[in-house]
Amino acid sequence: MGLSASLDVGLGLALTFLIFSLLASRINETVATALNWRGAGLVQALTALVGPPIAGGQPDPAGRVPLSVTAVKRHPLVRSMETGIGGKRGISYLPARTFSAVLLDLLGNQVGRLDPTSAGAGQLTTLLARIDAQFLTAEGKLALATLRAEPSATNVQRLAGTVQAGDDVNLAVVAALQALLPGSTDRIRAGLNQLAADANPAAQALQSLFEAAGGDLEGFRQQIEQWYDDQMDRVSGWYKRRVQLFVTVYGAVLVIAFNVDAISIAQNLWTAPVQRSAVATAAAAQAGSSPTQVDSAIAQVKTLALPVGWDFGASRSHDRVRAVPASISSWLVKLLGLVLSAVAVGFGAPFWFDTLSRLSNLRGAGSRPQAGQP
Repeated sequence: MGLSASLDVGLGLALTFLIFSLLASRINETVATALNWRGAGLVQALTALVGPPIAGGQPDPAGRVPLSVTAVKRHPLVRSMETGIGGKRGISYLPARTFSAVLLDLLGNQVGRLDPTSAGAGQLTTLLARIDAQFLTAEGKLALATLRAEPSATNVQRLAGTVQAGDDVNLAVVAALQALLPGSTDRIRAGLNQLAADANPAAQALQSLFEAAGGDLEGFRQQIEQWYDDQMDRVSGWYKRRVQLFVTVYGAVLVIAFNVDAISIAQNLWTAPVQRSAVATAAAAQAGSSPTQVDSAIAQVKTLALPVGWDFGASRSHDRVRAVPASISSWLVKLLGLVLSAVAVGFGAPFWFDTLSRLSNLRGAGSRPQAGQP
């Protein structure tokens, strides 16, 4: 009887703490979404990686876009991921692959974009005029036409793949194009040098990553992604600590508002077998589900009549659980019970769901039969 009753009381307490942990988590999630905490953490991480915001964030007269968190946020790949948050636009998540693609593009353009007004455009026109189309295959001629229509590192690589061995003139032109267009090794190296000249905080880190990759662009991309993932791990740790702090605060407020007194609840369940059994049965049923629905958790409080809440009109003898304490000693016990509940709720819903499952398994196993019993 004693062990069974203790397990039932434990289940009742675990269910109570689970319910209010879920409520605190829901409040925190609502606030975090409204204030875009994840987005703020992402911007903070990007700032640490690539530098602080720059006013405007637009190309300078040379067609160069200075590397900064502003340039990253305004890149087309990032802007396509923005969603409306409270009437504003922002991002809350950025994949490592997208970040590396954006960074390589911005690095390749640190020495000027190849638009019609840039100096590089004149070099591009001169190089394309030097290509001898008579030595190109049909596929090469198509790649050349595509490159002229859309100058890009990808189209240069496509053209390079069609140039035959021994075609020294076209091979030399293709090599010059690869060094000129964004995405090439030489252009990335030049972009890194420009970052150092601009005293960008990311210059030294990116230079080290580039050297670690041996100047290989694919290796450099992988190094950037690992660098980004490491920074995101630190941001995730920061976000979890912040969430834990606010969940604890919200939980404490809920505990006080709803008079979730661990000591009074335990005493009430211990002295009320029928209510204790009903709460334990409901707790065991909850252990087999997923603790994600706050609405159903609130319904548990109402249907089970858990001994929580304040009754400011009740006398101490009539409802000792919900009544306001009448003496200093009673207040001390009440405060101790509230503090215990606040600490317990602060452990979080996953902890109490796991505890509920363990206690439910113990209760379901029952007691071992004594020797000689079937």
